[in-house]
Amino acid sequence: DTLTILAGDLAVTAADDGIRGRDALIILGGSITVKAGGDGLTSDNDGDAERGSVTVAAGTLPITSADDAIQAHTNVHIIGGDFHLTAGNGSRAILPADRSAKGIKGGAGVVIDGGTFAINSADDAIHSNNAVAINAGGGRLPPEMMPSTPISRLK
Repeated sequence: DTLTILAGDLAVTAADDGIRGRDALIILGGSITVKAGGDGLTSDNDGDAERGSVTVAAGTLPITSADDAIQAHTNVHIIGGDFHLTAGNGSRAILPADRSAKGIKGGAGVVIDGGTFAINSADDAIHSNNAVAINAGGGRLPPEMMPSTPISRLK
């Protein structure tokens, strides 16, 4: 199932994942505030290599999550938007080894083509098991994150 958000004002508070599209999550715009006890935005179909993706084209997205702020089993593609991400209570938090609290996580890849970012995560700010491409955009990380939370892979 693909969940597409076209626009509008949306405020979500969830005990587990905030907004989930099993096969894909597509956000085209809007003001979307998420407070989640799991992942903030997620697509987690792990049964098909072509599914499990998150795409954000535009919008204002303040996301606070106990786990990953934005998580895709395959790819995260960010075209634009204004992102304020806090994952796992931020960079000063200490996580158990089995917990993931990344700002942006794409299992196969992360592509950032634009947007502005403020990321405060207890784990990596931007992470992929394969490739990360930052083609445009701006952002800031808290100073304490700079030495200990690198971009996992940059190709």
